[in-house]
Amino acid sequence: MAILPRLQEAQDIVRLLAVGGYARQSSILREIYRPLGQHDIRLLHLLPGAQDEALHGWIEQRSLFTREACAEEPRYTALSYVWGSEEVIGSISIDGTELPITRNLDRYLRQLRHHETVLTLWIDSICINQEDVIEKNQQVALMPQIYSIAQGVDVWLGEKSKYSPIGMDTLKYFATHPQPTKDAPWQTLPHDLSLSGLTDIMGRAWFRRIWVVQEVVLAERTRLIWGTSTVPWGRSSSGVEASMRMIKFACILPEWRHKGLNSIQMRPLLKLLDLQLEVMLAKNTGTLRRCADVLDIAYELRERLASDPRDMLFSIVGMVDGLWSCEDFKPDYRFSVEQSYNLLQSTIRFCGYNCSGPEEHLLRRRQPWE
Repeated sequence: MAILPRLQEAQDIVRLLAVGGYARQSSILREIYRPLGQHDIRLLHLLPGAQDEALHGWIEQRSLFTREACAEEPRYTALSYVWGSEEVIGSISIDGTELPITRNLDRYLRQLRHHETVLTLWIDSICINQEDVIEKNQQVALMPQIYSIAQGVDVWLGEKSKYSPIGMDTLKYFATHPQPTKDAPWQTLPHDLSLSGLTDIMGRAWFRRIWVVQEVVLAERTRLIWGTSTVPWGRSSSGVEASMRMIKFACILPEWRHKGLNSIQMRPLLKLLDLQLEVMLAKNTGTLRRCADVLDIAYELRERLASDPRDMLFSIVGMVDGLWSCEDFKPDYRFSVEQSYNLLQSTIRFCGYNCSGPEEHLLRRRQPWE
């Protein structure tokens, strides 16, 4: 009969310990976070060190202004990442106070910090007091400015795995090649390696996270990072457009389907690039969004069926005629499948597209499949 009182006593002790832990955590946060003004942000200055050394840094409070309003704007790199598991596996010493951090953030900080110089960063989980709802509301409202005036945005895709270098080589190919070549990664490697590599990268949680859209679309410069390797991405509207069209062209190739790569969802990346292009063009009022062409339509309809692979191209020419007159791709069954796709490649342009002719005054029109 004495068991129940002892159980109640144990539960009371657990509650007291929990309250005490919360109080200690609140005390830690008060030491790190001073109240912010309406347009203030915090920046983390990450001190140099070796990868296996403890993390140290200090926080600076700055006013956030647009480029036009302030000549002495804060200079920093903003992080776009997935928090991942909330399990705390490490900490960073902020002004002498230990702040717990998750595994994914711990790996990024250790991989990216310099050996000799201080690295200035904006990281939401560190620079925002996550226990202060009012502050979170205020800082979330500033995020468009935070990411748009940052010197660059680091996209942390996580740690390196067995096949991730192959997948990232493919993304690097799309980001850096202005035209298709015969030495694309999926063309020179066994299909199982190409499939495993691209599946690894495109399957990472970052590509499914809603916040990354704003973070990358508004960025001036972006680089994808996995492990110790980086790939620059989207430095100009022409570069973004070229990357989109390189991906679309790869996705419509029979070889891409034959190697099983059509099972990989490239649409999240394409949509993100599409929005990034919209923002870039909006900043330059003299540039119009180009009209849809044969490559755009072939990509959108690539999942349709045809007994002859050439029909995946020939069947759509009529939809392009009258919309876009720069490209002269005509059905000709004398050409082999490979010759037909080579002809398509030779007649389309992968960057530097501007609307011309009678449609010039129109913005991109909505297509039937959208």
